[in-house]
Amino acid sequence: MDSEKQYLDDEPTQEGLIDLSSVPIEFCTDEFIGDLYLKQYKDKEKWLREQRVRNELHREELVKAVQAGILKDSNPETIWQRSIGMANKRKKVLIEFKHEIEIKKDSIIAEVAKRLGKYLPDWSPKFAKILFTMEQSYTCWCKNNDAYINLLVFVDVDDPIEKLIQYFVHEMTHLWMQEPYFSQEAVYPSGKDRLIYSLVNEGFALLNGGKASIKELQEQLGRNYKEYTEESFAFINDRLTKNNPEEFEKMMQKESTCLDKIYLVGVKIVETVLEYDGVEKFRALITQARKDPSLIIKRYQEICEINKDLPKIYF
Repeated sequence: MDSEKQYLDDEPTQEGLIDLSSVPIEFCTDEFIGDLYLKQYKDKEKWLREQRVRNELHREELVKAVQAGILKDSNPETIWQRSIGMANKRKKVLIEFKHEIEIKKDSIIAEVAKRLGKYLPDWSPKFAKILFTMEQSYTCWCKNNDAYINLLVFVDVDDPIEKLIQYFVHEMTHLWMQEPYFSQEAVYPSGKDRLIYSLVNEGFALLNGGKASIKELQEQLGRNYKEYTEESFAFINDRLTKNNPEEFEKMMQKESTCLDKIYLVGVKIVETVLEYDGVEKFRALITQARKDPSLIIKRYQEICEINKDLPKIYF
């Protein structure tokens, strides 16, 4: 297969010049962090009443916790003291991490810009804003022209600054992809076109963010990567060929179980195009794909004619 690729691995490339100096960056306050961790403990009597109910529902688990030395006893007051103590510790850790980001902000931004330049053309964001916040439901996300970096993602992980940079690059890639829609240079896709856009958008953000490979992530979940890839392509092809607008909208929701299939198929498509075409041709094509994401899918289909072993995509 390698002999049929259109580039060499040592192909010289020119990195894009990424200027993030004008992007506003906002941080949630220390008080906001404290409130998120401690608000459930403000009414102690209410908390104790609810804990007595939880004790009845989870009696066996509590007995095991006491026997294992995790709890001194199962008295609600004991559990209260342990719970609020742990909440205060986690609050302290997170506030210290936020302060570390604030101190290292310039070096973090510089590294994010460098990584974005690997595949992006020259870019100075027109609309972007970065907000470091906390959210229990999501990891990191984009809304309109804002990228939200959820500090909770980086608690209890190895090398949290590196993980932060990866998520930062991922979300900035989304903002780059979406910029033509904010500037009204393109009409935001709907229905079938939205799924095609999401495959390219999510696939490119995963590739650019440099996270653990999709293969590794699927294997960590106990899935057979080859089988799950085939299942995911079949699922996406079925939706694309049926072209049901209502189902597309459901698939795009945050709680949808379809998203991991979109991620897997999307990154497979984008990685394959990059692998065959090389950085410079890929950069030119992905720039065009901001307004017409089907260009990436069509190029992947052409590559499938070269490499018959690749999973096919139909639309």
